[in-house]
Amino acid sequence: MTDIGTSRRYRPDPSRIGQPEAWGPARANASVTSNCVIITVEGELDASNTPQLSSYIERHQFVADRLYLDLRGVTFFATAGLAMLYRVKHEREEHGAPWRMLAGPAVRKLLRVCNAGGLPQLDNLDRVLGPSARQRSLANTLT
Repeated sequence: MTDIGTSRRYRPDPSRIGQPEAWGPARANASVTSNCVIITVEGELDASNTPQLSSYIERHQFVADRLYLDLRGVTFFATAGLAMLYRVKHEREEHGAPWRMLAGPAVRKLLRVCNAGGLPQLDNLDRVLGPSARQRSLANTLT
């Protein structure tokens, strides 16, 4: 039997796509290409700012087919961030949309301590997009 239910896909305001946002000690920026979205996150993620990051990801995640979360710049990662990652995983799987994350030391530590498996990780964004795309992503982050 087929499951019946509703699935929400957020239709973002086009003027807000790719706009960087900051919430206390954390900030995020999205780089959008024709076939993927790279969301770069830096700073400290805890219960005070993870809901805002979750909303930011939700606004951007279906703008393109593939999603990459670059969490290498995260210096503190609380369990609220882990819950957010599992929510992203659930939403992407529900729509059959691929995604990967690049985890920095703080994120990898929490994943290891919580024995949190099943999240699709990637070692190097250059392998997927090529070095020039990675440089454009970094340039967008800095501007």
